Amino acid sequence: MSREPSTEINRIDARFDSIENNIRSWISTLPKELTIIDLDIGGGQLAKIAESCYNSVGGYATNNLFLNYAVNDKNLNASNYFSSGIDVNTQTEFRNEMKKFVSTIKPNWNKLAIIGNPAYTIGQSRTTIYHVSLETLTLLDPAGLLYIIPYKWMSQTDTPLAKETRKSLKKLGIKTIIINPLDLFKDTGVMTETCTVICERDYKGDIKIQNNEGTESFMITQTEFDDRIWPFFDQEKKDLLIKHKQTEQTRLFFDKSKSSHLVKKKYVGKWVPKTSYQKNGYDKDPINPLKPLKIDADRSTLDLIAGGMSFDNEQDCQNYCDRWNSYLFTKPIQWHFKNTRMSTTLDAPQLNYVPNFIDNNPKKIYTDADIYEMGNYTDEEIRIIEDDR
Repeated sequence: MSREPSTEINRIDARFDSIENNIRSWISTLPKELTIIDLDIGGGQLAKIAESCYNSVGGYATNNLFLNYAVNDKNLNASNYFSSGIDVNTQTEFRNEMKKFVSTIKPNWNKLAIIGNPAYTIGQSRTTIYHVSLETLTLLDPAGLLYIIPYKWMSQTDTPLAKETRKSLKKLGIKTIIINPLDLFKDTGVMTETCTVICERDYKGDIKIQNNEGTESFMITQTEFDDRIWPFFDQEKKDLLIKHKQTEQTRLFFDKSKSSHLVKKKYVGKWVPKTSYQKNGYDKDPINPLKPLKIDADRSTLDLIAGGMSFDNEQDCQNYCDRWNSYLFTKPIQWHFKNTRMSTTLDAPQLNYVPNFIDNNPKKIYTDADIYEMGNYTDEEIRIIEDDR
């Protein structure tokens, strides 16, 4: 199952100062006869903003402890807030309880807009659940929606997370996606990529992707919404990434060391060129260098193994690591990695836009010039990479 982010955001302490103008702008477009509801108020921050500029606002907390804290801390109108009682530990339980909860409250909210920063993950395994929240919101058929969610799904097209998120957003009438500042949750000590999705019931037109300030944007069609969505606004940069798009057959291959939680038999007792499956700070250093590792059957960590290779001795494995590292840490390949990796976990689809020019020469050590030549980069494309656009 998907995992994201590496550290769960403390939604009690989160602040939304940097995106408050966008929240207020959305609220100003809503018809006056609606009720704005936050189905999981966290610390009450969004409800407080809504109450300050809209007449009818209410919401729910997962339990009475959080409810009382949010109402008292933010001085909310207590008569409009309740406990949902949704306190579960797995994605399946969350889906079932959310559907029951929504079916219970639906008769009470005929004219509804929803605002929220839902829980992103659940349980010790940090299983992703924000797409489940979106799925259940479609049952309420709100007139409008403003939701703050991670944008990992934007980089994917074929995963359950990507498909389910897009399906729900289309049903909800996706109209605008705002790329939030990376430090949106700086007060909680967490840096993670999020977006604000804005939906309008029955909307079927083109979708606007914009930055937080509204100074840069582009439009995509409903059909293009099913493709990878880039969270930046430099068209030449996008064109360069797309130029080197790989297929499942041609992309760089990193095999997972485990299957069904067990180390694969072909790697047990062998030396393997491994890198980390999970990595924080990937926006600056997108991949850890390959290192030789002799894998034991009881190794608990999930590793990525370059080329799916294994060796009988450490030296041969080290030579293979040196060759791959020389390639992976050239400036152009690092540039492709930095601009396409969008998750702490390195799943195969994130490698779709990282060129694979590695040849069969076992002694080849790669340079920047080699990559530029093999990829037929133009002078302008080289400037984009050298300037780190």
